[in-house]
Amino acid sequence: MASGVRDFVMTFGAKILILACTIGAQSCLARMLHTEGRGSYAVATLFGTMLNLIFLVGTDVAGRYFVANRRFTVSEGVAHILACGLIGCAAAVGAGLVLMQLPLAFLEKATPLCFYLALATIPVSVLSVASLTMLATLRDFGWYAGIGIASAVSYLVLNVLFLWVFQWDVAGGMLAIIVNGALTVVVGMAVLRRRHGLVAVWPTWKGIREMFGYGIRYFAGRISNQVNFQIGTMILAFFATKEEIGMFSLAAVMTNQIMTVPDSLGEVVMPRVAGDAQGRPELVAQVSRMVSLVCGPLLLGLAVLAAPVTRILFGSEYLPMVPIIQILCVGFFLRSACKMIEYYFLMTNHPGVSSTATVLGIAANLGLMWLLMPWIGLEGAAAAMVGSFVVSGIILMIAFRRYSGMRPLEVWRYRRADWAALREALNGLRNRLGARAAAKG
Repeated sequence: MASGVRDFVMTFGAKILILACTIGAQSCLARMLHTEGRGSYAVATLFGTMLNLIFLVGTDVAGRYFVANRRFTVSEGVAHILACGLIGCAAAVGAGLVLMQLPLAFLEKATPLCFYLALATIPVSVLSVASLTMLATLRDFGWYAGIGIASAVSYLVLNVLFLWVFQWDVAGGMLAIIVNGALTVVVGMAVLRRRHGLVAVWPTWKGIREMFGYGIRYFAGRISNQVNFQIGTMILAFFATKEEIGMFSLAAVMTNQIMTVPDSLGEVVMPRVAGDAQGRPELVAQVSRMVSLVCGPLLLGLAVLAAPVTRILFGSEYLPMVPIIQILCVGFFLRSACKMIEYYFLMTNHPGVSSTATVLGIAANLGLMWLLMPWIGLEGAAAAMVGSFVVSGIILMIAFRRYSGMRPLEVWRYRRADWAALREALNGLRNRLGARAAAKG
């Protein structure tokens, strides 16, 4: 437990700094692009993100799983991620070029240059995420945290440089993603080579088949997770104004930052779950309870202070998105609380469970959006997202009982040990941040 807390403190401390840089970059994008430009940026980035998800088929997660359970060496894992990534990226870019020739309404929401740049973000995003998460899989949390912080700072600086200094508008924001991703790939691969013996090896057809086999089982869940998060923006991209798209997208992005907490814990827990024959369900349950203890008060605070936070960070023109943020806070509490359960299935070779939960969630999202958006507009899209998280959470809990044998009351009954672990983690985080501040002083 002590090593897990130490790893979490290191990872979460880094995520806090990354979060600050991310919010700074979003503030820069919002203020420099305004609501209309922010809408164009949202549509262009969504174009690249969805092509990435569709054609990469979850093979990056497969690579992490096979390295974590020692089926692949580090070099083999990276080689197979690169091979599958090359295949997927080629297909994604080709499909994107074809789509850009069609008379689709969302293509009118940004310039052709922005969509071309969105295609260029696909390979760098795949490789940068793969190099970083591989360090977490190897439990090298120090370098994982350090590179993550450097990447976030670089992203903020590049946005300020391209948008504020050079005045490059939406294309500048897209270029910041590309340059930052390329820098992260170079540094991440260099660290893997120096510290973990990464060498060039040829992937095998058997390994590629295994990667795609795992990825296909996770495919529906992976894409549905993003669609659940992006479905409102996707639908709005066809018929809403750029201003409406910009506000809804920014509200979803900002509320989604709470996922920093379960994602940080997930990076620490996933290698431990994958390395155990039973998947350590008691640990998964305890971490889920700790996540809810942290995320609940944070989301409540965001909901209460949404108006002043929006005014300070993004400007008064974004105030209409305040009710959207408040509604989404409910949904992301449910999402964050159940995220560790999803990691459990991914790391115990049951990715199909996550896929089933998210597919049913997106069905609920679409149905509720069809009912609610004509009635209450953007708030209806937010409420639909909440409904989707409720449905997927219920499915995950039912499946978790079946595979782990733990009843929901066992999972969510708080224990004295939970508070002790939380205090230990918070004390460690405070001491680490204090030591860092003293060193700078």
